[in-house]
Amino acid sequence: TLEKISSFIIPCISIALTYIIGRLESRINDKKETYKEAHDNFYIPFIQMLYKTQIWDIGFSGLTLDAQIALINLVLNNIKYLDEKTIDCVDTSFWELSQLTSKKYFNCKNLSTPARTDEVFDALTVNALRRNIWLTKKLHLPNTGKLVLELYLDGIEFRKKLSAISGKSQPRIK
Repeated sequence: TLEKISSFIIPCISIALTYIIGRLESRINDKKETYKEAHDNFYIPFIQMLYKTQIWDIGFSGLTLDAQIALINLVLNNIKYLDEKTIDCVDTSFWELSQLTSKKYFNCKNLSTPARTDEVFDALTVNALRRNIWLTKKLHLPNTGKLVLELYLDGIEFRKKLSAISGKSQPRIK
């Protein structure tokens, strides 16, 4: 009778383990697919825009309005790919941009400053680049965000020093 029980239990355990392992493998593959989609659809285009604008040298407020809107639209159109820390910065960045443009183009007073807008967008960018570094490790891809993060952090320090020396933020580059 022990043989009959074991001949029944062993296949059941084998079937259960095969099922569990299959589910875990499927879940891991689904996560990797989602990570890859985020990497390809948001993080790579975001990094490309950072390079195109050379934002680390001039800050977000130094970009043309078109470049600012393009960056914000890229973020908003791909918000489903962002992690929680980066999403926390999105609303504030959008608010700061709207306040800055209202002040510049509609002569509104007592709204955001270029330095504050840069600070908020810097936080968003640094969080997004750190997430990109994490994703590339998970996906075993070239680390596209590491150099950009270093450039960006160096740019933040440079702009702070320049601002302290001149007493004002960088002018908008056309």
